[in-house]
Order: sequence, then C-alpha cells, then structure tokens
Amino acid sequence: MPASDALLGIYASSIFIYRTTGEAAKVQDCFALADGDHLIRRPVTSQPRGVLVFGDPKECQPMRERFDEIWESSVPAVSANATGL
Repeated sequence: MPASDALLGIYASSIFIYRTTGEAAKVQDCFALADGDHLIRRPVTSQPRGVLVFGDPKECQPMRERFDEIWESSVPAVSANATGL
C-alpha cells in the first residue's frame, strides 16, 4: 500500500479536497498555511522565489483571510478516501 493511501486511511476525516471556481480559479500565486503563525508563499507560480514565515501571526493574517475567501468560493471535489482519489 502506498504511503499516501495509508495516510489517507488514517486521516480521511481531516482531509478536504475542494475545487476552486470563478475568479479564485484564476489566481497566479500559491501558498500553504500551516497555522495562524506559519506559512509559505510564492507570489507567482512561474517564479521560483518565495517567502517563508515563521511565528508571525500579523504577517499570516492577510493570507488566512485570502484562504477563507478562496475556500468560500470553492466546491467539494472528490471524497478524501482511497477510492475517491
């Protein structure tokens, strides 16, 4: 069994897979939020440069708000289980 299937089996209730729609699907930047204090962000997907933020909730807040906006305009995609992927 691949490691991804094992993780999915353990954490399926914590994994959500959504598809962005509308204007949110056209964004050019990418980012990952670890929590309210840590993130990694690449302003333009085609550029290798990025920003890594450690322990700075003030810096992370705008990206958290952006994530919430994108999430609200997204729709559920596949189910987060081995058969859904």
